[in-house]
Amino acid sequence: MGEKILIISDNNKDVELLKRVLEPKGFDIEWFAGFDEVRDRILEDSYGAIIADYDLIGDAAFGWIALLQENRSKSCFILYGEKVKADSISEILQKGAYGFVPRNLLSERIYDTILGGLDNRKAFIEILKMIDEQRHVNETLETEKEALGTKNQELGFINRLSSEVAYDLNWDGILPRILNSGLLTVLEPELLSILYRIGPNWNLSLHVSKNEINKETLKKLKRDLVGRYFSLSEEKISLRELALHLYPTDMKVSASCPIPFSKPWILPLSLAGKPLGM
Repeated sequence: MGEKILIISDNNKDVELLKRVLEPKGFDIEWFAGFDEVRDRILEDSYGAIIADYDLIGDAAFGWIALLQENRSKSCFILYGEKVKADSISEILQKGAYGFVPRNLLSERIYDTILGGLDNRKAFIEILKMIDEQRHVNETLETEKEALGTKNQELGFINRLSSEVAYDLNWDGILPRILNSGLLTVLEPELLSILYRIGPNWNLSLHVSKNEINKETLKKLKRDLVGRYFSLSEEKISLRELALHLYPTDMKVSASCPIPFSKPWILPLSLAGKPLGM
């Protein structure tokens, strides 16, 4: 028996189409048209993918995605439909849905979308496994807390950071969440920045210990990060369209003399060897 797929739709034609495409590929299809038992089905966590008709469920998708995340579900969530605006699709993807397929392209794209979602799920399961292993290590080290106080503090930060960002694939507000996890209790960075993408948009989040950065220094930082990312991925990022987020929010970008920083340490954010940011 192959991966189980749950279809949430009240459209018989859609269901028949999905069965026609997916069952010959070895998928075990279950169809559900109502809302009452959806929560219980999701909590079963027995599905490789959940395919839902957005025209039917609407904003209920956000609650179901949140439920999947809260329960560390291994299912990938895929939506399809036609009565949806582009900004709504972007928001849904940012919240954690794996993909959206237009209804008129369902037969052409759903199989590849599911395969991508299942591959994404495998990577996610590995992340969860690493987090669980790290949690086990932390629990073991608790008994040696007095002798390993400093080390335990660092591991505590890693554990908090994992719970904040490793599972939740929504990167909105990523830097303050890292800071709130206790980074500044184990490190004292003069400058910390993260270059990342949300949907089609590139973002640069920046924290400076002195709460001020010179305009020219900021421009050079942007160029260095974008240049380094291009050297790894061959993907160009427009400096003009790069959204800047400063933390704390009252940080000054001034025209004063540049404040000297130590030599920067620039590392890629990668998954399976593929650079996703810096």
